[in-house]
Amino acid sequence: MANAERGEVALTVTNAAGETREYTLKLSMNAAAEMETKRKMPIGQIVAQVEDLSMQAIRDIAFVLLQKYHKDEIKTVEQAGNLIDDAGGPEQFFAAFRALFEINKAPAVEGSENPPMAQAGAGSTSTPVATV
Repeated sequence: MANAERGEVALTVTNAAGETREYTLKLSMNAAAEMETKRKMPIGQIVAQVEDLSMQAIRDIAFVLLQKYHKDEIKTVEQAGNLIDDAGGPEQFFAAFRALFEINKAPAVEGSENPPMAQAGAGSTSTPVATV
């Protein structure tokens, strides 16, 4: 079962026999690193290709997102592609994909595009050299 607090999203799939199953999508560090090595590009570029509707990138990202919990079942990108088809096609996958990246976005700091600076500890004598 997907846990949004852990950055997970559910993808519900109904196979040809009419059986419904829920898959948990999770961007795991290891699966993303393996995909970067295979594709010879950073995961951000692969995600950009997904947004440009590259079917290869969509299938590759689906494979990556399924590896944390379903690697024993989804062992190839072809199997990930079949799962996308069974889920209702790329449109259904995109809904889950967008939800996944939305819940994993870093929260914005109100009033600033820069993250807050760490405060010096008690008794610290350091002072900033310059402000940017």
